[in-house]
Amino acid sequence: MINFYLNNSLFVLYVANNRFVTDVTATDGLWHHICVTWTSQNGDWAVYMDGAQKAYGTDLSPGVVIPGGGILVVGQDQDILGGGFNDPEAFMGEIAQLYVWPVELQPSDVMVLASTCAPYGMVEIFAWPDILGGLAGGLEPLPLVHFCRGQNPV
Repeated sequence: MINFYLNNSLFVLYVANNRFVTDVTATDGLWHHICVTWTSQNGDWAVYMDGAQKAYGTDLSPGVVIPGGGILVVGQDQDILGGGFNDPEAFMGEIAQLYVWPVELQPSDVMVLASTCAPYGMVEIFAWPDILGGLAGGLEPLPLVHFCRGQNPV
């Protein structure tokens, strides 16, 4: 299981029972491009905000394999697999352009995505249009927000 969430305004990366609390926060009321990378091979991870690497480390659950066939939960902490949701732990805000890729993005890739919203060019595990089609819990898509430097988000 991989989790990325806010705890006391700080982003936390959690992979297979190991977690790292970063000093990265995005609670200023502005749109931010957030990208998280993690690789199973040696547990390298990084958190980027608006294209710049803000936190990084190694040895976070190295060798762990995330099995396929799971469910992507966005905006809510699971206390148990597939459940244990708690309203006070829910994300309050707006999310756009959420993608999950099967490869580690390089810093140059993250910069391009953050500055242009251009497609990455790799087949995604989860793509934003697919996520919009599976909304649950009374969530609704909002009209398009133009936050991509003149680009029109899908």
